[in-house]
Amino acid sequence: MKIKVLAIAAIPILAIAIPFVAIACSHAPGTAHPASSATRTAASQSPTPRPSRRPYPHVNAPCKGKIPEPFAGIATNGHFAANVASFQHDTGARLRLVEFYNRFPGPFNSAEAQQIESLGALPLIQLNPRSISMARLAAGAYDSLIASYARQVKAFRCHVVLSLGHEMNGWWYPWGLPWTRPSVFIAAWRHFHQVFAAERVRNVIWSWDPTHQYSQYTGSASTVTSAPARTSSRSSGTNCGTSGG
Repeated sequence: MKIKVLAIAAIPILAIAIPFVAIACSHAPGTAHPASSATRTAASQSPTPRPSRRPYPHVNAPCKGKIPEPFAGIATNGHFAANVASFQHDTGARLRLVEFYNRFPGPFNSAEAQQIESLGALPLIQLNPRSISMARLAAGAYDSLIASYARQVKAFRCHVVLSLGHEMNGWWYPWGLPWTRPSVFIAAWRHFHQVFAAERVRNVIWSWDPTHQYSQYTGSASTVTSAPARTSSRSSGTNCGTSGG
């Protein structure tokens, strides 16, 4: 079983300015300067201030779409509790995102999403449109199926991350080249999103999910995002994605 690891790290550094105070005193030539001596003694006994770092956010509310940063995640199909426990045991990392694969068309798997939520993680669902035409999707041929899926996600209430047609810039899936042109894929992705928006689904974080290996073409999150859903852009670190289902 292949495990895909996603990690994002950011280390904010807060600089602290330490004011320096100079005291000028007049004294007779040739006499000792007691104030100066006391200042040096006090300075030598004072601890040196250390720069501080802003703590990472510790809020973990995956149902509300909020997880701490930095975070790590895995991709796996089934056996979520066992796989999460194994990964955390081997790495010491606390997983905040768990990714699994579903075919589209098909039902929203709320039971699997709920298992991941119960582990304190955010579900990322890769929707793989293997058996349909992306051109027909863009033209509205599957709107009833998309709307049904959207209503199921909405009824789940908790947040999920959705990625339609991941690794679209590779050649190993039918929604990538040479079978599907980039413009067609983008049109299909936008239309899928628009159906969700029409159903007023507010608990989806959208993931634009290219691969950085063996790519045929590149995409940009800015070409597909639109309100009201949030969109995140991430790059997959997998190989040829044969476990995608």
